[in-house]
Amino acid sequence: MTKRLVDVDDELLRAAQQAVGETTIKATVHRALELVVAQRDGREAELREQWQTLGTALADLQDDTVMQRAWS
Repeated sequence: MTKRLVDVDDELLRAAQQAVGETTIKATVHRALELVVAQRDGREAELREQWQTLGTALADLQDDTVMQRAWS
């Protein structure tokens, strides 16, 4: 772990501490970083799922039987 010297907005820190339920600066920053990464991972998983669904739909567009049923 690396120590870092950063300027932190006091009001934002207090709001973050309340939001994540932490009382120390260190715990708040760690939890906030974990939440950001989890949020990104969740969005990426959601996008992967949507892409897979879209891939299935695109495959259906190339299937003559599926398209004939769609237009009849």
